[in-house]
Amino acid sequence: MNVIDKMKMFWASNRQANIRLIIINVAFSIAVWLTAIVVGISQFAQVPDSFGELIAQPYTLITYMFAHAGLWHLVGNMFILYFVGSIFEDLLGRQKTIYAYLVAGIVGALVYVAVVFNNSSLVGASGAVMGLLYGLTVLRPNYEFFLYGLIKLKLWWIPGAFAVYDLLMVLVSSGQAGGQVCHLAGGLTGVVLVSVWTGKINTQLFPNNKPKDIIEPYKITVNRSPKRASKAKADPAVPTQEDIDRILDKINESGYEKLTKEEKETLFRAKDLEV
Repeated sequence: MNVIDKMKMFWASNRQANIRLIIINVAFSIAVWLTAIVVGISQFAQVPDSFGELIAQPYTLITYMFAHAGLWHLVGNMFILYFVGSIFEDLLGRQKTIYAYLVAGIVGALVYVAVVFNNSSLVGASGAVMGLLYGLTVLRPNYEFFLYGLIKLKLWWIPGAFAVYDLLMVLVSSGQAGGQVCHLAGGLTGVVLVSVWTGKINTQLFPNNKPKDIIEPYKITVNRSPKRASKAKADPAVPTQEDIDRILDKINESGYEKLTKEEKETLFRAKDLEV
């Protein structure tokens, strides 16, 4: 098996949105670094600070959010993406995770171009990652975890700290802190997207996007006993393990709100079974 085959197998075996985004970020960042060393060109992965230049290279709205200025820049963003993206995907599905990442990154870059005029350029996934972080905070603001296994933190403290720091940097630098502007715009984009998807914001533009509720990921196992299996066969109202697995796969793929009414009823019937 050659290197290409191994890479294809690794890609196929990692279907989580955050893992695939990390793979693309790492591979593209390394490619940009090597290109800069060999050819001395890296502008194709940087958003300029004027709309005139951006019109000439609109593809940078995408390429910039997968490139990074250095190793620690890459590591910091991927660290947040790994943990935040996993929880975000569990709650809203893979498609919305990728969508939120891309839209937050694009909006962050456009706001940067609109307000920054200091002959600079923008590079890095920070705006896109902030979109996921701020968006997840809308879903689970009081989610608790231990930093280094010692310090208990609530999720909302982290974007809160980022927001205060970024705002101070923008004010101190007279609005010329490009990276911080992108962070704030990307983060607020994530807040809006998740608020619309979860029905916290009602809008005519998304009339069918209000789900009844958001559920935590969980595993259901039914029909483990042969006696119960035979009973399930006789009673069509009792969902089978295959039905439950198919519905859980759909939740992981597209989010709970994409389930049909019948699938939701099947899921909640299964929760009430004694297994």
